[in-house]
Amino acid sequence: MKVIKMQTTLIIIGLLVTGGAGFGLGKKLSDNKSADPIIIEDKTSEKQQDVVLQLTDLDLVQEACSSSFIVDKSQGDVLCRELFCRMQQRGVDAKTGASECEAISNVKNKITIHTFCTNSSTKVASEPITVEADGVEASVVTEISVLDQNAFKQCIEFFDRRI
Repeated sequence: MKVIKMQTTLIIIGLLVTGGAGFGLGKKLSDNKSADPIIIEDKTSEKQQDVVLQLTDLDLVQEACSSSFIVDKSQGDVLCRELFCRMQQRGVDAKTGASECEAISNVKNKITIHTFCTNSSTKVASEPITVEADGVEASVVTEISVLDQNAFKQCIEFFDRRI
């Protein structure tokens, strides 16, 4: 019986030592895992920078700012100015704001409205004129463009109410 008690005691001591060693080792391993910093790589800023570089590429405005587009096609330089302004408001080091680009756009809109209202309010009138030179009398018909001020004012007011 003494041997069985001794064996039981040794088994209990062995289990306690093994359990304690296992618990201590497990605790040490879990402490090591939490001590390592978790690194999360965020590629968002790199992608945003790529987009900014693409949107500020001068190749985008090359056609609109070419002399053939501005002069030969009678387009004017407003589109070139607006596109360049929009390009300069992109990114961290933006040189312009949205209000500056909007002002350029508003100028183009006002010019378009004024041209439309002038063309729609202009009437062509024909008037015969008699011309005498060296005893010879000739009758010439001339066309005169007359702007109807009332129609022009109504057209401008119509667009002002809409904008």
